[in-house]
Amino acid sequence: FSLVKYFRTLANCFAILTYRPISIPDDPQYTSDDVTGVIPSLEGDSAELRETILSNLRNGISRIIIVTIHSNLEKAQRVAKEISSKIQVLSVEHPNKRNQMCEAIPHVTTKITIFADDDVIWPSTMLPWILAPFENPKVGGVGTSQRLKREDKPNFWNFLGAAYLLRRNWDIIACNKIDGGLPCLSGRTVAYRTEIIKNSEFMNEFRNEKWKQYILKADDDNFLTRWLLERGWEIRIQKHRECEVETTLEGNSKFLRQCMRWARSNWRSNLRSLRQGCIFWKHPWSTYAVFQTTLTSWSLPYDLTLAWLWWFVTLEMEPSSRLIARVVAYLWIFLFCRLVKYLEHFVRYPADLIYIPLIPFFGYFHSICIKAYAFFTLNVVSNIHLFFLLIFWIDLYRYG
Repeated sequence: FSLVKYFRTLANCFAILTYRPISIPDDPQYTSDDVTGVIPSLEGDSAELRETILSNLRNGISRIIIVTIHSNLEKAQRVAKEISSKIQVLSVEHPNKRNQMCEAIPHVTTKITIFADDDVIWPSTMLPWILAPFENPKVGGVGTSQRLKREDKPNFWNFLGAAYLLRRNWDIIACNKIDGGLPCLSGRTVAYRTEIIKNSEFMNEFRNEKWKQYILKADDDNFLTRWLLERGWEIRIQKHRECEVETTLEGNSKFLRQCMRWARSNWRSNLRSLRQGCIFWKHPWSTYAVFQTTLTSWSLPYDLTLAWLWWFVTLEMEPSSRLIARVVAYLWIFLFCRLVKYLEHFVRYPADLIYIPLIPFFGYFHSICIKAYAFFTLNVVSNIHLFFLLIFWIDLYRYG
């Protein structure tokens, strides 16, 4: 019973320990002159956007295209004029990340396109690393590892955000190492061969993907990942300190709203991936370790059942041995098996060790409340519903 769950943990540990990034070649085929950055931005001007642009420019990127909405076009143009002549500004009428991306794609003339969110900071050494896997002509998309930008006075919400990114890094690196698959190439920073996204069939399906009768505005990175995998393109993840990007997440109860959005995306995308028979045959480990867990991974009932079974297994043991066996097993079931994903973070920030109890508790809360609620509200297109009204009233009570 426990082997089903912990085999995945042990195999992923082995994959993480044996993972090596693709080295930068001595004479690279692609350089910064072959890269255009596309940044969809709602506001058109913010401190985060300016920092994102400057980090792109420090990498020597050939060109940057900012796509905002019509009402903020002038602000974005002012930013471009103040910072660099390398920046082109476009706009669409309504906020829609997919439409903003599609607005920029026809203007890309370089061989590689990098999509980036407007709150992501690149290290100055990133471009050579993210370009290195493209030396293989079969590679169509490349992602990097991510970490949360550290706040001056981090709170437990910041830790939960950092933990989310750590879990995500863990999953994508392990899956990519074992069978070349992965759950999703994050749109926070991801590189594609321009020839793939300039395809007219891609553009049409990307703009008009539906969930039932609803045209999806979100889930753009999930769509792009499935598009590559279903058409035989390879994907690579570069995990290295010199290409690790920083990002921001909500540092308050709004983080739960982000979790709800991600949970809905996971349900929709993973269910679609499971319906594609080729995913299992091409990427059996990714199917087992990630895609099918959307249906089967409900941690609290699973862990409670395992703890209950162990209680009965140890009934015939001597009292002192029984106590030790139960304590060790329960610590493993409820805590230690999860901690391995966060060791890197605790080495960097030992002060966050006080948040260790949050790891299992938030995992159970996410499984019971967020994941389950996301499944029953997959068709919700508004952010105002019962779950978030509850958060609103909690905040109102706390802060007046």
